[in-house]
Amino acid sequence: MTPDPMRSTAVMSEDTRETGVGVPAAVRLAEQATLGALLLAPDAVVAVSGWLRAEDFADPWHHTLYATIRELDAAHQRPCPDVVAQAMINRHGYRIADAPRILDLLAAVPTRPRPAEYAAVVLEASLRRQVACHGVLLQAAALAAALDRSPRVVETVTAQIDAVAELALTRWAIATRATTGTAVAAPVSPPSPVGLLPSLVGADRLLSRHPLPDPDAVAEREADLTACLVTHPDYLAAVTGWLRPDALTGDTWRPVYAALVDLHDTGAPIDPVTVAWRIARTAPTAGPGPNPRDLTAMVEHATILDPAYAATAVAADQLRLAAHRTATALRAEAGNLGLDLRDLLDTTLLHTRALRRAAAPLHPGPPGSDADDDHVPIPLPVMRRQRAGTAGRHLAVVPR
Repeated sequence: MTPDPMRSTAVMSEDTRETGVGVPAAVRLAEQATLGALLLAPDAVVAVSGWLRAEDFADPWHHTLYATIRELDAAHQRPCPDVVAQAMINRHGYRIADAPRILDLLAAVPTRPRPAEYAAVVLEASLRRQVACHGVLLQAAALAAALDRSPRVVETVTAQIDAVAELALTRWAIATRATTGTAVAAPVSPPSPVGLLPSLVGADRLLSRHPLPDPDAVAEREADLTACLVTHPDYLAAVTGWLRPDALTGDTWRPVYAALVDLHDTGAPIDPVTVAWRIARTAPTAGPGPNPRDLTAMVEHATILDPAYAATAVAADQLRLAAHRTATALRAEAGNLGLDLRDLLDTTLLHTRALRRAAAPLHPGPPGSDADDDHVPIPLPVMRRQRAGTAGRHLAVVPR
């Protein structure tokens, strides 16, 4: 039996009891009622075939049965129960066909069946599972981009997810009209590689080998960048375009960076003395920050650091943390059945747009050019290019 890729995402409410195959009971009942109604009224297949795919069924056997019904209907054979049972046996053998289960489907059909409405429930559950799984792919894309120091993977994957979300909105609009009897059958494009199980498994394996960066290590890299900016204030314009003070995870150096941004915005001179004084003035609201002695020592140490490399390291951390927050939000929103599906898909587009902005600081701009609002050039030091280039082998796990 093919494992359900959505089981670990917990995309249904806690009050839904799950069956032995990992499908929420309400979704399983809707799938059974849909298939049973189509077997009892084969003429209804054309009403749902334009927007309901076999991949929308969470139960693998339901997936196979609906694919068989579609094949028979396309061959102009009436998919009644005995014909479908024999076709299942001919195509898959007695064990996989499991023909007696068809009786369970027929028994699940209400007295006055509404196959289009049941199919819409199946579609909604499928699209919610799909949205929840997008978070795993976004996390893997962010990891690959952080390893490769390039936003290309994030841009590619988010563009694919956007396309899937737009297609989902179209399918849901057609399905919604189908429940009112005003739908027109529309061809459904092939499944996107974003939804394929091997891609999800590969992304999950990559993430398991590269867990989120340690918070202390992230805070240390932020401290290095902040101290480096004190000695290289001309680089502040490139960093403040994408890094807000409240985005820093470390409480100690967040007030230092906030003071740097304030001094830069007002055109004031920047050196350890002016920064220490600005920190002291803003301490009641921004926090105390490091003491002047630690600040001076850290700034002296940072004189040997390359601000471009330090900024790239922080940008990579910020991207991975943003992808983690996005994945968590997508799973929570997909599991919130009170959230309208259209709003969920629209929110998915907002999340992918935000993640593209988070990846933009990794974008290498043309030599000597200024960065625009979406692409801040942070050149990668030559001594790190060889190491970053080895990350290319991880890109294969992210769908293209």
